[in-house]
Amino acid sequence: MPKSKSTKPPLLSAPVSCTELSPADKAKRHDGISSLSLRQQSALPVVALSPSLNQAANTSGIGKTTLRRWMNDPVFREEVIRTRQEAAELARHEIRGMTLRAVTVINEAMEDSDPVIRLRAARYALSFGGGNLDIRMLAVELDDLKNSLDLGVAG
Repeated sequence: MPKSKSTKPPLLSAPVSCTELSPADKAKRHDGISSLSLRQQSALPVVALSPSLNQAANTSGIGKTTLRRWMNDPVFREEVIRTRQEAAELARHEIRGMTLRAVTVINEAMEDSDPVIRLRAARYALSFGGGNLDIRMLAVELDDLKNSLDLGVAG
């Protein structure tokens, strides 16, 4: 008998902050990861880095129902969020390092004796630089907008 089509599993993106915890949960959260069971601690990285509960369940060997129950536990959910944030920060750090290496390679290519390689390197440099200018301009405009909103609220 063929399996019925299942709907796409929900993403693990339940944004929760520590301020949403009850006083009892905050006291439990004080212990952080040490208050989690060993099974929860071992599944935490898999759950945090998986795009869905189904994939996390398949990879970790923990049942989907159990993972859903754990995700309803504010302490476990906070640890998942914290682990995701740490992973994202590591990824940003790695990207910054790769960007620096890429700029060095482009710079070296711009000194190559082959004019075709120099031209390609120049194109990459210009496209990269232009993108950064756009981002900087957006950041300036966002700061201006925030300042305007702050003045409007204060006034």
